[in-house]
Amino acid sequence: MGGPSGPPISLRDDAMQRIPLPFLRVGDDSLATEAVVSGPSDSIWATYEQAFGADLNLLAHDLGETLCPGALRLADVAYAESAMALGLIQRGRHDLADWRRTQVLRSVRAALECYARDRMTAGGRVTGLTVLPTESHHGARRPILIRTERDGAWMLKERPAAGEQEILGPDGAFALLNVLSQGTIRLPLLEIERSSELPDLSWQRYVAAPESTTTIDGVVAAQIGPDAARATWLAAGWLAGACAALGVTDLGEDNVLTREHAGMLELLPIDTELLLHPGMGLHRTMLTRDGRASSNHHTGIETSPRACTGGGPIVHVNQSGAVVRRDRSCRRTSSRSLIANSDGSVGYARSLTDFVRGIVDAWVVTAQHRDAVASTLHEKLPRTRYLTRPTAIYTDALAAWLAGEVEDPCHALMGDPPNPQEAAQLRDGDVPYLVRDVDSAEIDRWRDGLTLSSLGPVVRDAVEYVRDALPALSVDVGTGVHILLTPHSRQGRASVTLPGSDRIIVFTWDDSRVRLELPEPRAALPDEFTDRLLRIQRTDGHLRNLWTATEFTDDDLRVKLDRLTASALTWLEDVIRHYGWPGADLVGEDAARAAAQLVQHATDADRQGHLVDSMLDAALLGRVAWADMAGALDSLAVLRKQPQFFGTKFEKGPDGSLRPYQLADPARIEDIRSAAGLEPLDDYRARLNHYLTQQSTEGVNR
Repeated sequence: MGGPSGPPISLRDDAMQRIPLPFLRVGDDSLATEAVVSGPSDSIWATYEQAFGADLNLLAHDLGETLCPGALRLADVAYAESAMALGLIQRGRHDLADWRRTQVLRSVRAALECYARDRMTAGGRVTGLTVLPTESHHGARRPILIRTERDGAWMLKERPAAGEQEILGPDGAFALLNVLSQGTIRLPLLEIERSSELPDLSWQRYVAAPESTTTIDGVVAAQIGPDAARATWLAAGWLAGACAALGVTDLGEDNVLTREHAGMLELLPIDTELLLHPGMGLHRTMLTRDGRASSNHHTGIETSPRACTGGGPIVHVNQSGAVVRRDRSCRRTSSRSLIANSDGSVGYARSLTDFVRGIVDAWVVTAQHRDAVASTLHEKLPRTRYLTRPTAIYTDALAAWLAGEVEDPCHALMGDPPNPQEAAQLRDGDVPYLVRDVDSAEIDRWRDGLTLSSLGPVVRDAVEYVRDALPALSVDVGTGVHILLTPHSRQGRASVTLPGSDRIIVFTWDDSRVRLELPEPRAALPDEFTDRLLRIQRTDGHLRNLWTATEFTDDDLRVKLDRLTASALTWLEDVIRHYGWPGADLVGEDAARAAAQLVQHATDADRQGHLVDSMLDAALLGRVAWADMAGALDSLAVLRKQPQFFGTKFEKGPDGSLRPYQLADPARIEDIRSAAGLEPLDDYRARLNHYLTQQSTEGVNR
């Protein structure tokens, strides 16, 4: 996220600012000589810059055996600290600017000495080093990227809190869940290990950007092909479900990266220090967001190619040479948390059922094995980071301080007064990094809070995050996930089959709560109900075949059919009032299908609408086959003169050939039909043609 880092940036006329390349232009070992700030502080800034370069040259001399020639460049080391330094110099705090510069150089020296001890044998000399322009902690310290001769690139991070290795490492919670799930889920892992002598330092394998990319609205995004979309978003759902189950938060932009691994694109969190927040839903992970409650749209899973970024320096130099607060977003040209699908869409909306399937699978696996996970956390998680307020509040306070709006950054903090640790770190120019011990009671509370009920807000958040891109009904018999949304509201229902069983759970939500429903088995109705439904079906079928043979011109047959349908529907409505929808559990599969077909023959839209609503409720509980449900929904759409969704209703075109009634989404009709368990449209058309031809021939023979 944004921090007091990076070079000065210039305001533009458009709504955002561009972050330029590092402003300190250097040769092989020379210093930048041009003035960066116009005005009386030129000489002061030049003195600061020269001191930085001289100290860096001395460091390079001391550690020459570890470094390749030119490995340490002033721009790569000083870039992250430059905006903070400019602000401090403007405020006359040369002492703090010099102290922070010294701290940066100390952390670079410690990183190189740590590399020489831990990794140089395998990796060879260092070919490049960059202090990353993120928030600083612990005295101007930031993650350091080290490139090596033989072992790629590594990140060295100072993290007094546990969490990253304990979640993402080879012996962490994700690895444990992968084993315990027996292949049901596969969570991403990060090559990570503690330093041999400094336990607060950890090495992380640098996560390279994916090679397969595309540019959407000026932003470079990772791209997945049509055959990989479902697998990619299923895996993203596993990650989301596991992070929500473990209570991991702060997974916004820059803390979740795309990478190519094992032949597919996946999302990988790189910062899991904030965890054990059970029952918090998905939005608090920051993978998604509630647009009504938060203006921060820089999430870990993005849904649009926004040109703005949450990162970048929070102050800049104006035309008068003064450091002032940045009042608009910085422009970005790429994103590591943006995934483009082959159809040009962004995010998981088109693969929502796969994403939700992944969430439920990972949550259930974590819940089933919560004792084993709790044991691992008891053993390996002594400390965790905590926040007393969002980090954006800290960076806003630092920006106000650097811009001269307040004398003390603590005076600009929103909320309660800072505690002594917060105040001391903030006055050093850092975003406070607070650590606390994790006790057994906290882990036990987490374990006890991992219930099916607490899964509900996670599923709701996943759906509501992409609601605007969804149809009213999403059906997928392959994943066992079905989602029904009430238009123009925040009401919805999600039906999900639990992994490894045929048991269904249903979550129903509105603005204020999420309710869990566990369908209970029902006793079968007496045989007379089954017999009557099948008898109605036979009689209807006989009359309808005769009517079809007359090409629907026999009014007497039409009247008989109308009377039969009206009487049968009245009886069916009475059955529903007393016993619920007559699904396969009550009357058997054949009679349940007969009931669904009967609803399609209703000629009054209001009456049919009420019956379809009853069917939908039953379908979400697993009591109506979705192929039957599709026919009823399309029948109602045609009756209301609306486009049909599943393509089950046909009419004759001007040339006499069969064609489907208007389709709601012609481009995706085959995917929609397949997800509902229906055959391809052309196969269905051919079957209808064969039936009508047969009925016409039989009518002539009669």
